[in-house]
Amino acid sequence: MKASFYGFNGFDKSIFRHGKMVLLISVGQPYHEGDRLAATVHLLSKYFSNCEVVLADTLQRHTYMARNNGIDVDAAKRIAYESGTKWISDNLDILNSFVFPFTISRWDSWLERKEFVGQKDVVRKLYCLNDNYQKCIDSTISKFVERNSRYVHSDEDLKRFCDNSLNYLIEECAVIMPMWAGQGVNWIVYPKENTEAMAATRDLFVTDPSLVRWVPIRFKRRGKR
Repeated sequence: MKASFYGFNGFDKSIFRHGKMVLLISVGQPYHEGDRLAATVHLLSKYFSNCEVVLADTLQRHTYMARNNGIDVDAAKRIAYESGTKWISDNLDILNSFVFPFTISRWDSWLERKEFVGQKDVVRKLYCLNDNYQKCIDSTISKFVERNSRYVHSDEDLKRFCDNSLNYLIEECAVIMPMWAGQGVNWIVYPKENTEAMAATRDLFVTDPSLVRWVPIRFKRRGKR
């Protein structure tokens, strides 16, 4: 398996070595496991000089509650946290193949920061007041609901999905854009292109163009053209 940067043809990748990088992990996604994760670590080791691996584990509590009407927030958070713990145990050997020092942080550590509640409130307020921003977030929600249509069988299911998806995005956008920009993060590596919600949040909250730039990667099996 080989990983490569997507959309960076002609870009001077030597600049990566001088920036602060986050590898964002969605626990449970196959592109963050096994040979794909190993290929990611190999790629990043060639171009970067540091990495903070951020596990978006308890963020997934919103997804669990969207998909399961009978689960409460405490149970959803416990399941998500336990999944994150297992992910670290299963994948630490792969992470240890980084050629530079790395750190691991878990989602709760960002929610516990003193600035989180204020940033989340600002993002939610802007969602209510800015029509264009609301459209970007609602479009991202619609795509998530479409991907999970097998769980939606009634108007009640649809409302639950939309409500939990909104909470997910408000939280995710507040942490990743304004908070990580505040920490001086330059690059966010992830195996998918940025969402409309995330891109719009960056446009509205981040004034320094060198901060929180999205770096999508893709995979190809070796020997395939």
